[in-house]
Amino acid sequence: MAPPVRFEEQTAAVPDAVPRLRRAVVAFAREAGAPEEVLDDLALAVSEAATNAVLHAYVGAAPGPVRVTAELGRDALVVRVRDAGHGMRPRPDSPGLGLGLPTIGQLCQHIDIDAAPGGGTEICMVFRAPGVDGPSELPGQGDAVRRRLAGVVGALEEAVTVSDADGRIVFANDAAARLLGAAGADELLAAQPGEIFGRFISTHEDGTPLRPDEIPARQVFAGREPAPLLLRVVERATGRERWTRTTARLLDGEPPLSVNVVHDVTDEMRGQQRSALLERAGELLARTADPRQAFQEIARLAVPRLADWCVVDLVRPGGRTLDRVALAHRDPAREELGRELQRSYPWQLRDDEGPGLVLHTGEPLVIDEIADELLVQRAQDERHLEILRGLGFRSSVLLPMQARGELLGVLTLANAESERRFGPDDVTFALDLARRLASAL
Repeated sequence: MAPPVRFEEQTAAVPDAVPRLRRAVVAFAREAGAPEEVLDDLALAVSEAATNAVLHAYVGAAPGPVRVTAELGRDALVVRVRDAGHGMRPRPDSPGLGLGLPTIGQLCQHIDIDAAPGGGTEICMVFRAPGVDGPSELPGQGDAVRRRLAGVVGALEEAVTVSDADGRIVFANDAAARLLGAAGADELLAAQPGEIFGRFISTHEDGTPLRPDEIPARQVFAGREPAPLLLRVVERATGRERWTRTTARLLDGEPPLSVNVVHDVTDEMRGQQRSALLERAGELLARTADPRQAFQEIARLAVPRLADWCVVDLVRPGGRTLDRVALAHRDPAREELGRELQRSYPWQLRDDEGPGLVLHTGEPLVIDEIADELLVQRAQDERHLEILRGLGFRSSVLLPMQARGELLGVLTLANAESERRFGPDDVTFALDLARRLASAL
């Protein structure tokens, strides 16, 4: 008896359906004489396509149907996965839409993604399968199909890039261009390897710089499976800070490529870090009779979460001098240089600048850019200027520590090597922290 030339199965779009559909399609293809290497590609591609339907077709609704058909062509298999949902769109509890589609594109000879008749999405895949024979006509191939695939990935909210082993970006969607500060995807594609990376300062959560070999795309080309990489990323041109979480997957073939998905997790990370800082600061202040003793530990908590430097100065009796009770930087050597600066050149309180101005007005003072001209103006001698330049301050914010109607000190946050700048949200949070410290006195 000749093997069947067509397979069809429809079921509810639930996770348990994915392995069942995969096994059924592979069994049909094996009976038709498809080679084992084709069966492996077929199994993975069907899993990816069916998973897309399960995760994204019926967001916010009960699972609807997913239908899989497979037909025999001449030396080919044609597989279609169709849902009746509202189209593929991201959902908040999924790892992100987009990795499965480029993967399918590498596994099969041809892929087409279109609206299904009557609503939903249909993914049509053609697999080259020598020895298989059947009557089905094969869908056309060409640039129009690739443009459709690019259109699907291009519409995603997540930033998606595809890079080669040299680090050159060969595909990028609009979300990637926005996240990377480019005018459009074409600018990313025209960039030399490493050029886009050089526009940013990338550090881990503890402030240590990112090494090139830690980049997920480089790891996949080295044969490893990288875990999602969380980074603080600062755009050099603007000082804008973002938090990103990047995943990468290797697409086998010639040439091999890496698909990289970058999630913007700025709001999530800022919220977590600020909540943790306030909670820990409250614990430290609650367990000591003299809150001044807790200020140094709190300053260390603020670095590098809020800034590269954190300083707390309290007003001494008489109101014309300051007592430095806390100073913190991630690097002990730079921290000692900061202490030398205070010992040798203590602040001269003046009502028109620095801490004196903050204590006079009771308002925050934000310095977006600390130019070298300002350092020359403030320096008392050559050694003073040398120290100031060595510390590399780029921006700062000075905040009044006010409680019960009295100005008790100044909380200073400064950025240097990270090149970050303080936005309105940063200033608001830092002012709240300053007031909490003052309330403990």
